[in-house]
Order: sequence, then C-alpha cells, then structure tokens
Amino acid sequence: MELPEIGENMLARRIVDFFRSATKSVTRSTKGGHRLLALTALTCVIVAATGGCCPPPVGPVERPVFVVSGENVFERSSRSAVHIVDLSSLKTSRSVKLPRSWVRSPAVDPMGRLWVGLSGDQDRAGKEVWVIEQSGRVRAKIEVGEAPEAGISFNGGRAYVCCRGTGFSGQVWVVDLESLKVEKVIDLGAGPYEYSFLTASAAGERYLVVAANHSPPPGKEGEGAFDLPYGEVFVIDCRSNEIVSRVDLGPGVAVWDIMPADGEAFYLINNAAFQWKMAFGDQGEGPGDIILFDPAKGVVKRNYEVGGFPFKAEFLREGVLLIYCRIWSSKYVDQRRALVELDIPSGRYRRADLPAGFCGTDMLTIDGKIYFVGSVPEGNSILPKESADGLYTIEAGEAGSIVPVRVVAIRDASAIAAAPRMR
Repeated sequence: MELPEIGENMLARRIVDFFRSATKSVTRSTKGGHRLLALTALTCVIVAATGGCCPPPVGPVERPVFVVSGENVFERSSRSAVHIVDLSSLKTSRSVKLPRSWVRSPAVDPMGRLWVGLSGDQDRAGKEVWVIEQSGRVRAKIEVGEAPEAGISFNGGRAYVCCRGTGFSGQVWVVDLESLKVEKVIDLGAGPYEYSFLTASAAGERYLVVAANHSPPPGKEGEGAFDLPYGEVFVIDCRSNEIVSRVDLGPGVAVWDIMPADGEAFYLINNAAFQWKMAFGDQGEGPGDIILFDPAKGVVKRNYEVGGFPFKAEFLREGVLLIYCRIWSSKYVDQRRALVELDIPSGRYRRADLPAGFCGTDMLTIDGKIYFVGSVPEGNSILPKESADGLYTIEAGEAGSIVPVRVVAIRDASAIAAAPRMR
C-alpha cells in the first residue's frame, strides 16, 4: 500500500511510520483469517499516534434548561431548533435542529424530556410532537392533531397535548409517557359558538384546564362588546379523561398562560381585562387581570388587579406570583413592559418597569432567579438581532426600572422550559 508524502513534520512522519507498520500487519493477518482483529488494531494504532482524534463523549449537563428557537410568527421558522443550555456555565452544550416549523408549547415531563409541538408555518399545517432527551437524542416523533399550540401538560403518567385544529374547535390528545402511544383524543367542540380558539392549558393534581376564546354568544353579536375577546375554559378530569364542565368567563378575557395553584385551583393570566375597562369601565366590576378559578366547582373564586397587561406568570416564592406584562394582540400595540410581584394573600402588588419594547416572549424562575428569552423581527433597524436575541437574566428587586442582562446569545430564541426538579 502506497502512502502519499505529507511533509517533514515530525508528528506526521510518526503517523506514517505507524500506519506503514500496521499495514504490513494487516496484510500478514488476513492470510490467517484475522482481518477484523488486525483492522481494529490498526485503528487503535492510528488514534494513539495522533493523540486521539475522536472527541470525548458529551457528559451530562449539570443544570439544563431548554431554549427553543422558532416560536415567533414573524419568522418563517427556517432556523427552528432546541438549544440545551447549562445554567451553571451559561453555555450551550448542544443544539437539536428541528424541521422548518413554528415550535410551540415546550414542556418538560417528569422524566426530564422536552416535548415540543411542531405546528407548521405559513405554507403548511403541522401535526407532530417531538420528544427530546437532555442528551439531544430525539426519543420520539408523535403524530397528533393539527396545530399543537395550546400547551402540553403532564398528569398521572400521561401527556396532554392541546391542539387548536383549524381554530374553530380544538382537541386534547392523551399520550402515555412510557409507551409514547396515543391513548385517547378528546374533542372540544365550538358549539354553540362559531369558533372556539384554544390559547393555553395546564394540569393540576386532578384536573386539566384548557382556556379558549370564542365568538360572541348568540344574540350578543350587535352589542358594544362584540369586538372584545370572549373567554372560556374546559375542565377535564385526568382520572377519567372526560370533560366535566365548560365555563364561560365572559367578555374581556384572553388567557395566555395558566398557573396551577396549591390544591385544585388555577390562576388564569388574562391579557384582555384592559379592553373591558376601555369599553365598560363605568358599568361595574369586570374580569380580573389574574383570575383565580376553581375547576371542581367551575367558578371564579377571586379576581386580582395588577395594573398592566399580564402575559406570562411564574411563582417567584411561596405566596408570590411573578407576572410579565406586555400586550399580546394584533389590534392593540403598546411598547410598555413590566414585571409585577403579586402577594396572593393580600392582593397587593409591586411593579417594576422594563425597557420599552423589551423583546421577551417567555419567562422562567429557578431558585428565585428570573430568566427571559426573546428575539426581534428580522431586519429590525432599531435593535439588531445579533445584539438582542437570546437568554436574559433579571434579579428580583425593588420597584422601579430594571434592565435585563443578556447572558447567552441564541438567534430566534422564543421559549424556555426546565425540568420540574429545577423549578
């Protein structure tokens, strides 16, 4: 076997010598039927001569979070991916490329695996959920209903994937966490309304609560509230996987996040209470910014006012709900951003302003520290993507203006999720 000359470098010459010596051994060994053993030995000789060419395996990440790129509608989602970030080092340990699709509803199951819904893009509908392990391995690709965009929750060894469908009625797909097989599909019909558009969901100890916006009730189309969002919730018993109630929350309700409370209550994060106040502010009490809902009785237990546009919420510590305020509406535009700490027992709150137009789209709290992810549209002339997209941190503190600090640059970052043990 002839080898090309590769120069006078000492290391290169040693490699050639080793290779030639090992090649002779292979030639002799094949006569005795030991070709495989000889080739294995040759591989080991080459690796030893080069000091080890193969990179070491990637070890476990100490404090992993999953950052998703590709949720935002203003992109064509050609760069959709999942990035596994170690909070201990603030480094991206690995990334998983996803198909061209909007990536929705990221959630981490009790086994530490990330579930993400792929809902398609402007050109096609998506009907798939990927299950991704912390190593970056794609464990499964599960076909579900169209547009799995309204949240993924876990209860009793099952995943509940909420699909918007065409936007006129929705479905909940129930998947076994062990087999990753679909067990049941629960239809959430729109009637008596023209449509029922799923927005968010969450599972508690027993119940799954799914929020939706529906068309004005029959007979209300011509009244002053016709252009307000009407909210409702479906309550599903996770023991029987049956719908037990459907509760209309009235006009001025658009729930974009749900936080399970202690026991069997849920905090509904309402982004549209300000619209009710604009239309009916002089006509009594309307829906709260935060709605405490009892699924067992199907009633609103309490309304909270926080003076903003609630969009996302997390528990900061026991008895304190942290709320990220920004308008999420195609009709109303407001650049104001804020963080609100709501003391649940007293109802008092403390507000801290964020920079106007802050790009944050999702929030997480871990060990009392606040993490945001966000991105800006392509071609933004005020705030270029390379200096804006990524993972941010904020220290919880006194009221006043606070400035998020970007700690990891991640292009098109749009959502974040972590294992329950880290929350």
